[in-house]
Amino acid sequence: MSLHGELSTYPVPPGAVPTLFQKKYPYFTTGDTSSSRAVVFIGGLFNGLLDPGYVGVLGERLKEAGWKLVLMHWSGAYEGFMSGSLDRDVNEMNALVEHLVAQGTSTVVLMGHSTGSQDVAHYLSTRSHPRYFAWDPSAGGELWRSKIPVAEELVKAGKGDEALDDDFCRTVGGRMTAYRLFSLLGVGGDDDYFSHDIPNQPDGVHKHPLSLSFGKFSAPALALFSEKDEYVPPTFTYPGDLGGRWAGACPAGLEWKVIPGAGHTVEKAEEREVLAKEVVGWLKRTIERQ
Repeated sequence: MSLHGELSTYPVPPGAVPTLFQKKYPYFTTGDTSSSRAVVFIGGLFNGLLDPGYVGVLGERLKEAGWKLVLMHWSGAYEGFMSGSLDRDVNEMNALVEHLVAQGTSTVVLMGHSTGSQDVAHYLSTRSHPRYFAWDPSAGGELWRSKIPVAEELVKAGKGDEALDDDFCRTVGGRMTAYRLFSLLGVGGDDDYFSHDIPNQPDGVHKHPLSLSFGKFSAPALALFSEKDEYVPPTFTYPGDLGGRWAGACPAGLEWKVIPGAGHTVEKAEEREVLAKEVVGWLKRTIERQ
């Protein structure tokens, strides 16, 4: 895949790197680069610039609709998520948004893929202006899940920043902290926004009941489900009543759609066209009319 556009940088927020350095991260703008309306995209685990592959088609369709697509790099890209957090991601997303606004962008829509969706949910529910993560056992999921009790104990002991054992970290290909693993996989972890069992109101167990997540959204939202997502356990009724529950909790309004036949990264050309069509259609009837 190749994209035409502009490569620029935005300032990393304070605290993300040692103060001795003034570090900047790159972002890539494609689509209608002259537009004042932007869709800012953040990928999921192990993703980086140009991931996942459907961003190419999405950029083309946004260009036709008069929008630009902004692909950001962030500390949690590639293996960086293993020692990161939603808070860190959101701080960097906000830094990019503020930078774009300062450069003349008047309308910003956030779009996330996979765990990037948790970043968007965290951004919208914590700023005023499902356990979805599941591994296929064939891809090492049992190993990840086996570390949940260890990670939880370290977090409870105030040692969440400690890395898990060397053998595990070598197997997963990076330094994974106890906090990040529990956040992604544990009941009530910070990443636990989309689980089927999340209640509407606080229950003392789940970190983000719907009233405090979707119920706090400061902007309308669109949720797109891949019908054949390989990371959704087959025992789940998917998307089932999830979309309806989220919509019912979201005061700003939430639409949800299913991309027929699509897997997690929406690989087929026709599926990517459906995804792009849904995004552009929602922008036109929801955002452009405001």
